Amino acid sequence: MKILYVCSYSGLTGATQVMLSNIDELSSRVNFIVVIPKHGPVEDELKKRKIKYFCISYFNWMVPTELKKEPVQRLKWLVKCFMNMSETLKLVLIMLVHRIDLVQINTIYTSFGYCAAKITNKKVVWYAQEVPEEASKMSFWNNRKAIKSFKNADGLICVSNFVKETILKYGVDKNKIYTVYNSVDLKEKLLMPVFDKRDNIEISVIAGVANEQKNQMQALYAIRILKNNGYKVNLKLIGIDSQSDDSWYIQGLLRYISKNNLKDVVELMGFVRDKETIYRHTDITVSCARGEAFGLTIGESMARGIPVIAANSGAFGEILVGGKNGCLYNPEVVNELVYSIERVIDDQYYREKIISNAREFVQTRLSPKNNAKRIYELYAIICSRNGEFN
Repeated sequence: MKILYVCSYSGLTGATQVMLSNIDELSSRVNFIVVIPKHGPVEDELKKRKIKYFCISYFNWMVPTELKKEPVQRLKWLVKCFMNMSETLKLVLIMLVHRIDLVQINTIYTSFGYCAAKITNKKVVWYAQEVPEEASKMSFWNNRKAIKSFKNADGLICVSNFVKETILKYGVDKNKIYTVYNSVDLKEKLLMPVFDKRDNIEISVIAGVANEQKNQMQALYAIRILKNNGYKVNLKLIGIDSQSDDSWYIQGLLRYISKNNLKDVVELMGFVRDKETIYRHTDITVSCARGEAFGLTIGESMARGIPVIAANSGAFGEILVGGKNGCLYNPEVVNELVYSIERVIDDQYYREKIISNAREFVQTRLSPKNNAKRIYELYAIICSRNGEFN
């Protein structure tokens, strides 16, 4: 089987990491070719794995919603559409030369690859790792065209039932939609963390961006209250990029930190490539995000025996199994987040219970080997419809 992966971004995002994990597990049975929109960090990972890839300049069809209101931006988008059409011809040639069986578009942020698949009469699958529009400030330039493309795709692989239910609202045939959780490696033998109110507790909030949807401000509210309650807590907001994130939101975070004298307990960090460094210095992982499609850092923390606290929103409820694998709180009530953190710190029995449950969940439901097997079976089913694959 020969599969073409199309990326929407050339960095090491959660989406590209999931793609690399699937490549690692399936490379003995599948010949992969990857297309990226520009040069970037993912190239090193592809070279390391000896995966053939092509760098083709193309543009995504999801953009910040406010840009759609600006006439100049709409004109720019028409130019980008024309450029995408031109680059599609290059992709068609690549697909014909390498006899591709199936095109997987690795996120819903881009449609590049869809037209090439239709021109060459090849199967096309979207790997839905995000929730379109509802939980973010991103939207499709042409919503009607996006929905039609999803309906005409041969399959959509969703990273959670939350994403699946969202896609179903577009009227996509439910028989074309499959749920496969993101994969996470089960790490070294579990060492139960031992700490209480008197210790310095390291809390990490890890996200790729800083904005209202990721909701890092709520973590600051909680830290201020915990500090006033006598808890020795330090907070790291990791993955914040002042150059590309919502600058007004970051300024708001900085103002709150300064106004409430939190500079000694809060640290804003940029992208950290070595995740193990982060997790080695994390006692509790918190995610305040609303409407998250999966939450890879939640799964990674669970795999390492780090207790997790997350907003009861998006896919977190199903990943934490209603609170069995971690602590869920009402995202509209900051005091519930405070109570959750205090409970994880103070109640050793509860802490050890959710950690053990989480490790078992990772082993059974987030296993790279099991999930890759499921994805391969889906590829085979999709490729076999109306014809066999090579």
